[in-house]
Amino acid sequence: MNLDAPERSTWLIKHGKVVALVSSRGGERPELDRCFAECTELQSYKGHKCFIGADGPLRKRVDLTTCPTVVWLAHDDPSMIEADEVRIRKIFEPVFGRLESSQCRLIISRS
Repeated sequence: MNLDAPERSTWLIKHGKVVALVSSRGGERPELDRCFAECTELQSYKGHKCFIGADGPLRKRVDLTTCPTVVWLAHDDPSMIEADEVRIRKIFEPVFGRLESSQCRLIISRS
């Protein structure tokens, strides 16, 4: 038995998704505070990262390596993640235009 590894029963396994929001638009830096505030109300929301500089313009980004924003979701119920992703896309669509996504599974261990 490996004493350094936690017992399997102590792990919390959740479903997860990284929602990469690409932008089909360019222009002045959009106001995103309202969008992020709405995201924090979602049940599966875990965090976000915005890659648009404070003074930088919004550039058209159509691939996942240059997306302007990502949002992390995790929840025990995968249907909650899917519903929250739909809501995120509705929140950001007026700012970024038509959006695409990528996804991955998350395994989160309980400390």
